[in-house]
Amino acid sequence: MFDAWLRVWDALGPHGYHPTIACVNSAHIGVDTPDGVLGPVPQYRDRLVWVMVRKDLGVVPDLRPRPDALCPSCGLVKGIQHWPGVKRGRRIGGYLRRKPVSGRPSTAKQSYYYVCPTPRCHVRVEPVMLGIGEVLDMDVRGHRFGDGRQDRKEFEAYSAAARAQVEEGHRKFGGKPFIVTRRNHGRPTPLNEPIGTVTAQGGAHHYLARPAANLDIDECEYRPLTVGENARAQGFPSHHVFAGSEGDQKLQVGDAVPVTVATWAAQETLKVLPS
Repeated sequence: MFDAWLRVWDALGPHGYHPTIACVNSAHIGVDTPDGVLGPVPQYRDRLVWVMVRKDLGVVPDLRPRPDALCPSCGLVKGIQHWPGVKRGRRIGGYLRRKPVSGRPSTAKQSYYYVCPTPRCHVRVEPVMLGIGEVLDMDVRGHRFGDGRQDRKEFEAYSAAARAQVEEGHRKFGGKPFIVTRRNHGRPTPLNEPIGTVTAQGGAHHYLARPAANLDIDECEYRPLTVGENARAQGFPSHHVFAGSEGDQKLQVGDAVPVTVATWAAQETLKVLPS
């Protein structure tokens, strides 16, 4: 169906449109704006981006992401996407966040990572990213983990899986705050890393855990991220106003395209449009 959809664009109007397609992760995209540098945002969010440009213009936007990245040999570089499992054809897939355990180059299908642009180097490099701790409001307090779920009228303890993540976070990070992600295969992560995707059902997937001085699990302070924190993880400024109830606002935040990704695609498209 995707190819059929592209053929419709090819035949649309007197000239037809040429598609430019890119796969990006919001944790890697930063843009220059009149108000300064925007992003990257502290959220891993894979997105497929496309721009359709009339063929008679004769040019297409450059939607190849080139994030700032650290190379162990060359220092700060502009990383380039490398698709080890896609030798030819359309490249559509997600960012391969974890390196192969063996240390050998990954051949994961439909995944990419970044490599150093220096030909003699070309090793895998990690983009410079922002940690979720940069957008959290640490003045917002939580509740005792031992007090159970706060969205229930009667006491209900957190699930065994939630408790296991909190316990793992205590082991990994000691007394430092950390994030608990309540999804399949979720794991506790430090505040200097991006969180996973914020969804439309979003506020109840990511929790901030603040261990007590005695490291007692039940005394750990625990709360979901607020709508404002999730919005900042999407790139919205703190002064942006969302309408409706809290549920409506969660839906707006979770359904949004990250501000940095939308701005980047628009800026690159403007470069090829007639003035």
